[in-house]
Amino acid sequence: MGGSARLVRKMVRFPIHQRAAGQTQAILRSTAEAAMIEQDMETALESFRAQAAGELSEAESIIATRTEILEKAEARAARQTLLSPVDGIVNAVNVTTIGEVAEPGEPGEPVVTLVPAGRELYVEAYLLNRDVGFVAQGQEVRIKLEAFPSCDMGISME
Repeated sequence: MGGSARLVRKMVRFPIHQRAAGQTQAILRSTAEAAMIEQDMETALESFRAQAAGELSEAESIIATRTEILEKAEARAARQTLLSPVDGIVNAVNVTTIGEVAEPGEPGEPVVTLVPAGRELYVEAYLLNRDVGFVAQGQEVRIKLEAFPSCDMGISME
C-alpha cells in the first residue's frame, strides 16, 4: 500500500471516529434529557396525586357534613309527620298554633279527628225530651246541618 492509500484510510477512519464520538455525545445528551423528562413527569405525577388527595379529602369532608345535615333533616321530618292507621278525611285538628308540639296527653285524647273513607258514617244526635216520642228505630230521618241548611241528607235510623 502506498502512502496515499494509508492517508485516505486514516482520513476515512478519523471522520468515522469523530462521528461515533459525536453520536455517543448525542446519545448521552438524549439519555440525560430523557432522565430529566422522566424526573419532571414523576414530580408532576406526585404533585397531581397530592392535589387529588387534598381535593378528595375536602370532598369527603363536605359529603360527611351534608350527610349529617340530611340525616338531621330526615329525623326532623319524621318527627313532624303524623300518620293515621286508617284512610280518611281530616275532620278536626286539635293543634291550633303554628309550631305547637302535638304530644299525646291523656289516653283517648285525640290530636286529629278523622272521618273514615269508604265506611258507613254514624251520626250521634241529641233530641229534645219532647221529641223522643216521635222517633223510632229503623225510621228514616232527614238531617239538616246548620252549616248547610239547604242540603237534606236522607238517613235510616238504627
